[in-house]
Amino acid sequence: MSKKIKRIKKKQTVKISAEIQEKFKTAVSLRQMGLLGQAQKTLSEIIAKAPGHPDSYYLLAEIAVQNNQPDQAISILEKAISRNQQEPRCRGFLADLLAHNGRYAEAIPHFEKELALSHGISKLALGKLLVNTALAYNNSGEPLKSIDKLEMAIKSNHQNLEAYYNLASTFQAIGQMNQASKYAIQSLEIEPLFSKSLYILSLLDINFFSSNITEEIKEKISAPTTSVEDRIYLSFTLYAIFESADNFDEAFKYLSIGNNLKKQTTPYNFNNQALYFRKARELFSNYLSINNLENKALPITPIFIVGMPRSGTTLVEQIIASHTEVTAGGEMIAIDQIARSIMNETFPRSPSDKALPIKVDHLTKYADIYLAEISHLIEENTRFITDKMPQNFFYLGLIKSLFPTARIIHCKRNPVATAFSCYKSLFTAQGQEFANNQDDLAKFYLLYQETIDHWQRLLPESILDVHYERLVSDQENETRKILDFCGLEWDEKCLDFHKTARTVSTASVMQVRKPIYKSSVALWKNYEKNLEPLINSLGEKVI
Repeated sequence: MSKKIKRIKKKQTVKISAEIQEKFKTAVSLRQMGLLGQAQKTLSEIIAKAPGHPDSYYLLAEIAVQNNQPDQAISILEKAISRNQQEPRCRGFLADLLAHNGRYAEAIPHFEKELALSHGISKLALGKLLVNTALAYNNSGEPLKSIDKLEMAIKSNHQNLEAYYNLASTFQAIGQMNQASKYAIQSLEIEPLFSKSLYILSLLDINFFSSNITEEIKEKISAPTTSVEDRIYLSFTLYAIFESADNFDEAFKYLSIGNNLKKQTTPYNFNNQALYFRKARELFSNYLSINNLENKALPITPIFIVGMPRSGTTLVEQIIASHTEVTAGGEMIAIDQIARSIMNETFPRSPSDKALPIKVDHLTKYADIYLAEISHLIEENTRFITDKMPQNFFYLGLIKSLFPTARIIHCKRNPVATAFSCYKSLFTAQGQEFANNQDDLAKFYLLYQETIDHWQRLLPESILDVHYERLVSDQENETRKILDFCGLEWDEKCLDFHKTARTVSTASVMQVRKPIYKSSVALWKNYEKNLEPLINSLGEKVI
């Protein structure tokens, strides 16, 4: 009798499995036809019947990403892994998705688990996994662990160009320029026109480029087989080469080519962005009336450094972080993530909806979330931590609601100089999509100015303006003003900020490794005739 029951159960399992596979094929077909809602429903039905079916979780997460719902995709993949800790595809997808959305610290354990389960995978796949793990460590402020993974990647495959490039980039970020150049050049011994290494060398050592190399780069840009990504990196490389030779017409020619290609591959809608940030400004202005965190004790006081990208925020952070009582946090995404979570709760469907009531108790929750996010960065005996995410200027009302005692430093610079500095920077991280077009740059700058004017009206005593031009011309006096505003005693090391050993991963990485210099203040004037669209669009904001 018992044997018969076992046979029946076995048959039922096979039957269910066949049914599940058929339903899964249906879900795949529905997705291919663009019927995402029906595909999601079918996949949810599969998971209800067979909670251990990893392919259904994977596809459901892919659809969530397609619908621009990364948090939902992450939740789906976490459920899949909770069902099967050894499931590699879902874990790999989760690690990549967390990293792509800036949640690097959360991604690292999943990358490490992937590595532990990686026995038998190809050298190519292992190299890619090691590089992705290294990038997560680097973006979490752990460059030495990043270097360790990248060296493992090269040991596994001596032809791993991405590992060489990222080693060069990481050594550049921690100020070891000779090591950075070494790895970039080593990659060129494998592939002489490897675009990323040529680009980083244009920042590290412009003398590397002979006239022959320059001609070869020009030929590669024109070759029909060259990828768009390579053409972008090579165009920005030629811009640097020609600018160093004072050939500004040729420099701008290739700068325009690189930016036009970048814009083609980087979708950007200013109107959608402006709607979102104006709604955020309206919402977080109302938060200022809530004082329930006024007496909350903090383990450390944040110093938020905001402004347009390329307005001097990295320089100001490097100066402040040279003080013995300050930990450098760098560009942290925590405030943006908190703001977006609150916006999603307040405007459930879209920013054009009517706002739901403010949930006062959420302020304490989100303040604690922020503090938890930065806890691993806090060094012993420091009282302050910097958060140098420039575009936090959109959220100053939220910041002062979460942290009433926080310091806010606003970096200002000549509008054209700021915009041109954005235009000439090859941003690889998300959030700078406006930088590849003069019209988009002007619109974004005017939105920034409108936003900062608003916060300065509401928070006149809470924001210190630091003018880049004044800082580079009168470093000591401006530094004293900054330290006084923060509540810090004078520290001579702040004048020798370029000697401070820390990771700098922004476009200003080279500048903050040198003493203050003034050559960049009026660089844009060499391109004034080329920047007429930008200057005309900025109008009266041009100073």
